[in-house]
Amino acid sequence: MLTIYTDGGSRNQNGRCGWGVVGERDGNIVFRSSTFGGTGTNNEAEWKGLIDGAKAALSLGESSPRLKSDSMLVVKQALGEYKVKNNRLKVLKSEFADLPLLNPTIQWVKAHCGNPGNEEADRLATEALLTGNSWMEWLPNY
Repeated sequence: MLTIYTDGGSRNQNGRCGWGVVGERDGNIVFRSSTFGGTGTNNEAEWKGLIDGAKAALSLGESSPRLKSDSMLVVKQALGEYKVKNNRLKVLKSEFADLPLLNPTIQWVKAHCGNPGNEEADRLATEALLTGNSWMEWLPNY
């Protein structure tokens, strides 16, 4: 099963933002990305990371990935347990809901939980917002 770790962040709550995504299968990293998002909130960056992770899973032919985020708010919103009140987040939730995913598992993980995938996603998100650069790397493990 493909596991996708995502993390997003912003400076000053509506400043520079970025997100990181790491795809892992059988203990091997199969892709990773670091995306600069211009300006936005932390929650927007978290949602965009989840969306990019789901899109990457679909591009690998995986319609039921395990999606892991350290944002409890985004996970609960994606699962429908929390309402989405912010209009910009409603647009992102709608974009996520429109993806052709079949039974994805969406889970909350503790930040810096010691899982290499989660720590790498955090590092990539920070790299994006500090450098203003975006990149994606597919590794030969996929």
